[in-house]
Amino acid sequence: MALGALVGFVVAKLGGRNQGLWIVGAVFALIAVFLGEMYGYALVASDFLSNVAERMGGDGSQAPSANEFFFDHFGDLYGGWKEDADALTYIFMALSPIAAYGAAHELSNR
Repeated sequence: MALGALVGFVVAKLGGRNQGLWIVGAVFALIAVFLGEMYGYALVASDFLSNVAERMGGDGSQAPSANEFFFDHFGDLYGGWKEDADALTYIFMALSPIAAYGAAHELSNR
């Protein structure tokens, strides 16, 4: 939600009262939250595999990095996110564009 408000602030300061930019800002906020969720899952997966490799007596540095997970295995990452997502995840994803639009609206009317 804070990310949406930040996007709304930038849109309001750069775009003023242009409502089309408010909508574009809301879409960007939704995309940013989604990509942030995906990158967070990539970080968790990379850390998990690194820890497993070290516990098994191997070299933890051979585990794929978060960037490798994010860019090379995005489909698998998305599948895992979809299985793990609950109602709260979708609520927060919906609140981000609402916050972006609301912040842009409020700040531009001042």
